[in-house]
Amino acid sequence: MIVVLFSVMPREGADAAEEEAASDRMWKIVSSMPGFISYKSYAADDGERISVVRFESREALDAWRNQPEHRIVQEQARTSFYQEYWVQASETFRQYRFVQGQGYGAIPAEVFLKGARPHPVT
Repeated sequence: MIVVLFSVMPREGADAAEEEAASDRMWKIVSSMPGFISYKSYAADDGERISVVRFESREALDAWRNQPEHRIVQEQARTSFYQEYWVQASETFRQYRFVQGQGYGAIPAEVFLKGARPHPVT
């Protein structure tokens, strides 16, 4: 499994409605791509948003990174939406899960499919 951490700091004066529309378009694409597992986003008090994105393989991540419409929105994000962002992609070498009353064991990818789509996906 590939885990991507994606952090953004919104640009002052950015058009939130435009960013949301772009995010909705990207969600429709990425959520239908083979190898995509999940996406969740969290906001910090200082305005930074950190997203955790999971893919089954490097190839699935590369397909998303190079998807033509995603490439266009990446450029739009740099020029219109964000003052700063960083991305870290890591390959999972160990994973396990504890569940009260069940102990711990391997984590199937389905565990990460729970929950609704957070915003944004850019």
